[in-house]
Amino acid sequence: MKFLYIEDDEIDIKSCKMLCSGLEDVQVDIVDDFEKASHLIAERTFDFVISDQRLGLDSFEEFWHQLLGLPYFILSNSPNENYRNLLQPPLEMYNKPITGNTILEMMQRVKALEPSPNLEYAEMITGGDKQLLSEMVFILKRQFEEGRQRLPDLQKNNEIEEIIQVVHKLISKFTVLSMEDSFSFFNRVEKCLRDNIELNPYAYKRLVSDLERGNDFINLYIETHELHNS
Repeated sequence: MKFLYIEDDEIDIKSCKMLCSGLEDVQVDIVDDFEKASHLIAERTFDFVISDQRLGLDSFEEFWHQLLGLPYFILSNSPNENYRNLLQPPLEMYNKPITGNTILEMMQRVKALEPSPNLEYAEMITGGDKQLLSEMVFILKRQFEEGRQRLPDLQKNNEIEEIIQVVHKLISKFTVLSMEDSFSFFNRVEKCLRDNIELNPYAYKRLVSDLERGNDFINLYIETHELHNS
């Protein structure tokens, strides 16, 4: 896994580098201020972020929205419990110093977020009616495909109101697929956009990737169950 470490203390930085060098399949990029972190998140792909809550005079409270959709952890000498009330709170808050066990625990927390789409809820609400279930599956397929095709152009043209409408329409569909983390993420995106909080590039990428993940599951379900659109 690859993570971004946001820290300005030299000793903490050296400790992180040493710890990661001893861990298998772990990569880390390190930056010492929030502005650099924002640029790096836009340019590269990370599985999660670890951040101190204050860098010099800059507070994490002014930066958190840059992590929308990206799992993150707070690591500090005295973690601010108020950050648990953010629209997207940290997965966990840890006291310094960072340790190898802390990093491994973070990785496990992030892996646990990986969605496992299923149609158990859809099967329940259709009462076992295969025709109704089939119709629902093809509706989901159409809406997911439309969403992932429209969002990139809407982002490019900065059509925020249209993006809000697309996101709002799709939120509940993730519940049907039991993709609860995606459901929460789309909810947060809608609230941010309605509050005029600009989305970071990663958030836009995740909107599309979550739709693709759901659509891939639907296509596989259609193929394995030999469903046909009536």
